[in-house]
Amino acid sequence: MRQSNITGTGTHLITGGSFSSLSNEKMSPVPSLFRNICLLLLACIWLTVVTAQKTYTVGDRLPPVRLTNLINYSIGSTQSTTFTNNNLLIIKFWATWCSSCLKGINTLDSLRRQYSFNVLLVNPAVSGDDEKKIRVFLEKRKAKGIPVQYPVLVKDTVLTGFFPHNAVPHYVWINGKGEVLAITGSEDITAANVSKAIEGKPLNLAVKKDVLVAPSHLASYLDSVSGRGSLFTTYIKDIPEGYINVKRTAAVKTLTWFNQSADKLILAATTLHPNRWFINISDTASFYNRSHNKDLLYSYEITKPLGESIEMQANRMFNDLAQNLPYQVSIEEKEQRVLLLERIDTSVRFPGSVGKSSFKLTATSLNMSNMPLSRLVTALNNALPYPVIDSTGISQNITLSINASLSDINALTVELKKHNLTLIKTTKKIPALVIRDKPNNSVNKPINESIN
Repeated sequence: MRQSNITGTGTHLITGGSFSSLSNEKMSPVPSLFRNICLLLLACIWLTVVTAQKTYTVGDRLPPVRLTNLINYSIGSTQSTTFTNNNLLIIKFWATWCSSCLKGINTLDSLRRQYSFNVLLVNPAVSGDDEKKIRVFLEKRKAKGIPVQYPVLVKDTVLTGFFPHNAVPHYVWINGKGEVLAITGSEDITAANVSKAIEGKPLNLAVKKDVLVAPSHLASYLDSVSGRGSLFTTYIKDIPEGYINVKRTAAVKTLTWFNQSADKLILAATTLHPNRWFINISDTASFYNRSHNKDLLYSYEITKPLGESIEMQANRMFNDLAQNLPYQVSIEEKEQRVLLLERIDTSVRFPGSVGKSSFKLTATSLNMSNMPLSRLVTALNNALPYPVIDSTGISQNITLSINASLSDINALTVELKKHNLTLIKTTKKIPALVIRDKPNNSVNKPINESIN
């Protein structure tokens, strides 16, 4: 495993200055779940070459510097002391594509309603964002009624140079005298810590670490001919939860998950939606591990040639997890309650679709244009308690609009009828993911057993 960079829980990854994910590859509808889970687990990282300039850490005093390229502020440039004058300043390094960064903005909003302190959002030049993209982001937030209340420093190199980092979000705490109080990840942005900083009490927070070097005792198999290999291990100390997608060479790519619960790893390796999971283990809390017990976290890396299909890659990952996790994991035919998506009148052809492809899903509607029907099926599976199976026989791309919440089965049925579609509830033997203890000592229980 080559040297990579990572930061605190809920951070995000980019390599070579541009967002890197499985979405760069052409995917069939079924593996889209694999892609989506990866996006949920990402660690946002950039590989930065730091120039030879002075850097600052906890206890240092930040010198006054001119900040230019300011937007969302009354003027386009000002001295850094404008934001630290007798007040706490939290600098947040972020990017528009970093979901945990956006959640952090909401956290800061909440804290600012309780305490008086300044916030400066800094978008590093290496992030791949530009002023136009950031202004569009700000306008969208404003239109939704959640405007960003802070000045934004665009394409920054100055503060990024003072506080080098490889992952966002990245926070620097500075007091009213310009002294660096802390350098942290998002987990330390709390009311208690803000209160301490404002009152002048010591924070004593661990400095955020960004550099990851794989432990030397981990042996990763790599077939130099096929370019395929994998690694499985348990919790790795000082590496927070995250996902990395790194292109190792022009022909080989590695995908790595760090310190994940068993369910998240399995979800990344199977095309079966969780509504097809049968959980048959004595301690389900250990499987989901939402308490982040270190003894129940696992790390996994898979190496693949760029030409290998994502289906084959997911299959190799599934087999590795089935062998190494403390559970029996298998795909079996199970009788389940399902919803069949069918055409009401099979003699009526679904109209073809042309033009630009688009897909938009909100809490109360779905609009898709020139997209495969599988996108609708995936959305229905995410919203409904039973597996949804496409029995329409429709192979061409379609266009449709549903003006209802997908979880409201009655309203959904009315909307589908407008498109000659309906959902039929029945029971059917279908492939299901079955997870048992090692050894098995109880009866299978479907994950959706409480659904009536």
